[in-house]
Amino acid sequence: MANISFSYGNITIQKEKFTLKMQELLESCAQISGEYGMDISPASKTKDEYGNIQYDFDGYGRWSMDCTLPWCITNSAKGQELAKLMDEREAIINISFIDYECGCCFLVKEMGVLSPIFLDGEWKFEFQSTEEEIPYNDFNKVKYEVEEGITLSSNKTDSIKILMKERYLDSLYQETKKEFNLSKKEFISIMYNKIIEDDELDGGLCYWRIDDWEDDIDYFLDELSDYLPQKQL
Repeated sequence: MANISFSYGNITIQKEKFTLKMQELLESCAQISGEYGMDISPASKTKDEYGNIQYDFDGYGRWSMDCTLPWCITNSAKGQELAKLMDEREAIINISFIDYECGCCFLVKEMGVLSPIFLDGEWKFEFQSTEEEIPYNDFNKVKYEVEEGITLSSNKTDSIKILMKERYLDSLYQETKKEFNLSKKEFISIMYNKIIEDDELDGGLCYWRIDDWEDDIDYFLDELSDYLPQKQL
């Protein structure tokens, strides 16, 4: 079974190339089919500074969104009609998006162009793009809104205040308190150091990671011991 990536971004279509009928076709055929595809929100329809039409979208890629875009819009009769009309009018679709997949551990920003191409008796899209790899850590997962969690700054005082109010850490503190006899303030200070210094976190902490630590508290305590002051070991 293929891994499924989560994507979100926007598409831009040329005002002079896309007729109203083509816009309606795009809105109706750019929908998630089964597990994969992109879902355009007609309610998000706006115009850029040049009058070109823009839509927001989110979706799910089979392995990745760039592998899915060539067929996910054209896999219906309306999609075939849209691609044919685009070819006749020499129209393209500009697209930019964030793509995230936790199984293959990638987080990327991609920009490109979809253009129609007729292959093996049917219309598909050719996708030409440039890709920027985003460092795969908790800070960026939260920053780019593909996971829920906490992001901290290099200002330790402000970050400690954020962590002190974070209710998701309460149960971890209770377990740590019993094992290492720490005050809440000591625990939060140690957690700050771990979140900032751990390359996998790099200043962020996903909430799912806290759930995993709660499920395997011995593993968490072992990890945390690397950040304890010498007197607590």
